[in-house]
Amino acid sequence: MTGFPPTPFWDFSLAVYGRPGVAPACLALQERHGADVNLLLFGAWIGSAGHGRLTVDDFSDLDRLVADWHRRVVRHLRALRVGLRGGLEPVPGELAEEVRRRVQKVELDAEHAEQIVLGEWAKGRPTIEVGPEQALADAAANMAAYVATLTPQPGDGDGADIDAVLAGCAGWLAV
Repeated sequence: MTGFPPTPFWDFSLAVYGRPGVAPACLALQERHGADVNLLLFGAWIGSAGHGRLTVDDFSDLDRLVADWHRRVVRHLRALRVGLRGGLEPVPGELAEEVRRRVQKVELDAEHAEQIVLGEWAKGRPTIEVGPEQALADAAANMAAYVATLTPQPGDGDGADIDAVLAGCAGWLAV
């Protein structure tokens, strides 16, 4: 196999993550609660794409499915990339920045691989034609189910971040 196969979940994630306010919201939830942004976006995609609602148990199963990859690959690449921010002696800043950009590309590829696994899981789910209101309600319910699995639990101060991701889904549905 050369390259990554096309996946609707990846296309959705790129579109939603690129909407105003979504990336910082996802990263804030990742930093404060250890959220796997792929799982958060997966719940949003499942609902937005008409695949219905997921339960907390579904997210526990999905987390187990990708946890080893996420922990051993994605998080290590992220830590390496963050550690290179601002340079690292004795390598000159511009060279360290070039390495950081390359690590970031590999990190994104690792996230993409995780999303392919999640997308394969979704192939067993039926797709139901729903209107945008129902799709958004399902996306919100799925994100709430995922958020319920996080420790520490998000609080009232995290609502704006969750709403920002939901607004990105609404924008995707409107296209």
